[in-house]
Amino acid sequence: MANAEINKSRIELIRKVSTIACDEYTNDSNRTNLDIVLSLYLEFKELEVEVPKYLDDIITNSLKTGDVVNSLKVRRGREMDLDEQFKILTCLLIIQTMEGKSRLNKYNKNGLSLEACMEKTATDCDTTVSNVHKCRKKYGNTFKSYIYLAEPTISFIFNKNTKEESLITLKHAKEPITEMIKEAINILF
Repeated sequence: MANAEINKSRIELIRKVSTIACDEYTNDSNRTNLDIVLSLYLEFKELEVEVPKYLDDIITNSLKTGDVVNSLKVRRGREMDLDEQFKILTCLLIIQTMEGKSRLNKYNKNGLSLEACMEKTATDCDTTVSNVHKCRKKYGNTFKSYIYLAEPTISFIFNKNTKEESLITLKHAKEPITEMIKEAINILF
């Protein structure tokens, strides 16, 4: 994929997620939700793309009330960009659906524990288990809403750049979410 296509795809993801995150912040203006909104704001700024008004309004109001300081360039707690974190969560969802303990998947009644799924995700995403936990904690609810509201394709390339490279797709865009995927989402988030 060319850089322009990657940026366009990334911007589209950030726009969709920012709508969800701003709604969550409006419903519950806690520190975690503010951190998510701030992270999205910073990603728009880094990409040099116009910040949506609803997001800009939240940050402007947070600056006025002192909830956010003027030094917005700090990447506190943001080792990875949103698209990287969503790739990790997508991988985790696929592993949980296909290999995790499941009531609905007759082949995985005694499948991998949640912790084992997270360890496998860390290996497949070339990150740490700690990062998988952070992604799940920070973006879990937003990711869940994104899956239900945006109807994205749920796929991940495992063993990237190796002979065993394979694309696993659980669901294509606009396809309904199966009961097994719903069960995995409920276990994870």
